[in-house]
Amino acid sequence: MNRLPYILTDDFLDEVVFDEISGVILGTTFPWNYNDNIVSPDDGGYFQFVHSFYDENLPRSKMFNLLEPILNKLQPKALVRIKANTTTRTSQNIIHKQHTDLPYNFDNAYTSVFYLNTNNGGTLFGEGGFVNSLKNRLITFPAHEKHSGQTCTDQNRRVVINFNYFK
Repeated sequence: MNRLPYILTDDFLDEVVFDEISGVILGTTFPWNYNDNIVSPDDGGYFQFVHSFYDENLPRSKMFNLLEPILNKLQPKALVRIKANTTTRTSQNIIHKQHTDLPYNFDNAYTSVFYLNTNNGGTLFGEGGFVNSLKNRLITFPAHEKHSGQTCTDQNRRVVINFNYFK
């Protein structure tokens, strides 16, 4: 039996709260920054748009408080990084490079991925398992678990928020 490295929670937030958060982030005025690669400079020319909410022990976004309902449910003891990622539609599903979000192998270091829209992309785990992008879904796994994102072909973009933290 294959032990999947994650805990999956559908309908993570109350629908009204989810709609408020996703309405802002998926809206036309949300500030995205272009990033030349997905994981590293040798990604094969793939790019993404990012929004840094928290990094280097400080909130980096005026919209950091928008994430309060998610953080209240995650109950982190210490944040490391929170970043929203948008990849655009591709003509075929592309699986990006396997990676870990944090270099730590501590028992209490976690990554959570919160999906903001439903599409045929997802998250693939190095030890097996694939999680489809489904709006208001959260997956949580140990930070040392290798994973990769997969682009979508059926929507204009795939949008997630990555939370890296200690619990």
